[in-house]
Order: sequence, then C-alpha cells, then structure tokens
Amino acid sequence: MYYKNFRKCTVKSSASQHFHNSSKTTARIVPFFFFGHLDAESFIESWIQSVSMDLMTMLLGFVVSCIPIAITSLYLLSWITPWPVRTQKDLLQPMLVYSPSNHGSEQFKPLLTCDDDSSGKLYCTKPDLYLSIIIPAMNEQKRLPIMLNECVPYLEDRHVKDSSFTYEIIVVDDGSTDGTADTACQYAEKCGRKIRVLRLGKNLGKGGAVRRGVLCARGSLILFADADGATKFADFQRVEEELLGLTTLDGRVLKTRTNLDWVIPAIAIGS
Repeated sequence: MYYKNFRKCTVKSSASQHFHNSSKTTARIVPFFFFGHLDAESFIESWIQSVSMDLMTMLLGFVVSCIPIAITSLYLLSWITPWPVRTQKDLLQPMLVYSPSNHGSEQFKPLLTCDDDSSGKLYCTKPDLYLSIIIPAMNEQKRLPIMLNECVPYLEDRHVKDSSFTYEIIVVDDGSTDGTADTACQYAEKCGRKIRVLRLGKNLGKGGAVRRGVLCARGSLILFADADGATKFADFQRVEEELLGLTTLDGRVLKTRTNLDWVIPAIAIGS
C-alpha cells in the first residue's frame, strides 16, 4: 500500500525529489535485508560443509604425502640399524632343561649339528617325534595353566586315537620375574616328559624365545603357540593339514605320518 501511493506522488522540489530518491532506496534495501535474514541458516550450513570438505581434502593430502616419506625413512633406518650376527656357536649352544630341584642335569637334544671337518656345514638332526610345540612365555604364571588345560587334553586325545601322533611341549620362560617356569614344571609333573621347560637368563623377546625353543625341538612339525590361550588349540588340525599338503607333490594330505618327508621345508600360518 505504501509503495503504491508513493509511485503516484508528483515531484516538484529538490526536497521532495530527495525524499523520493530516499524512499526508493529504502524500498530497495528493506527487501534485501529480509531476504538475507531468512536464508542465513542455510547459508551458514553450506559454508560449514564447504569448510569441512576443504579440511578433509587437506588432511587426506597430508596423509598421502607422508606415506612415501615414512617408507623412505624406514628403508634408510634399516640400513643404519645394525642387525645381530648369529654365529655357528650361537646356533649350537647347548641348552639345559629347567627343573626347580635339579637345574642343569639334562640337556635338550639340539635341532642342528655340524660336520667334524673344517667346512662347518650345519645339518638338521633326525626328528624323534611327530610334533613339537614351542610356547614362549613371559610373566604368564596365571594364564599358562589355562592354555595348557586346553592344549594337553586335545593332544592326548589325538595320541590315543593314533599312536603315531607323538608330541612334546617346550615352554620357554623368556626372563620372567614371576613363577612362570616353576608353574610350567608343576604342570609337567602331571604329564611326564612330554612337557619340558627352557628358562632363559634374560629376556630375548618373543622372536628370540621362539628361536631358542626351535633349536631344542625334536618334532617333524614345529608349532608356535602363545601362552595366553588367544587361539583355540583345536584349530591346529587345519594348519596341520595345509602343512602336510605342502610336503607332497600332489598336495594331498598323507594318510600315515610315517611317510612324512620332514626334510621338505614348509610353513603354514593360522590365527
């Protein structure tokens, strides 16, 4: 109504002309402010989305650019870091079976042996058992018996069903500060010589503990198992079948373990 009446006015003086121009300005500006107020919320939302996308793009670009830098750094670090050199003496070092009452009375049969000549070539000794289980353990006094309570009945059940399924368990105490070694020995008293304990004088890490245990193994197959019981031990048979399939030319699982060619190197990984 106001805008319509204003358009009918007659302009006769500069003052009225000024009023006319001011009114036009007002008539043009007011709708603009009303328009901005109504769309402010949507404008802010779109701006936030735009800024978020820009930040995500920048972050993604930063991560992608860091990948080659990290790979290059690790590669250079691998050249700088000195790797431990293992000598023949280290591999043939005699290791003793731990016992709380009579430590050092029995020696593990070594996995490796060498020629008496000057060549110093290493050979694997002939296995006495079908399976050796290496259990590295550090401060596992509480969880180790739980793991063995699942492991040993499974192994015994298979041995009863098949006499060729012979086994041993070697618990490697990796510098524990609790009673891990003694706990393993107490459990071994129930199972006879099927469980033996290797106690390391200092912590060598999981890899070092496994390596020491393997050097004492007498089995055609060697299995690593964690002491915390994180893996269901009955699943071992799946890994076993895959491993046996690798030792044959046609990939078929052997029906009898006496025909196993233990010389063929093979690795099967399960989790």
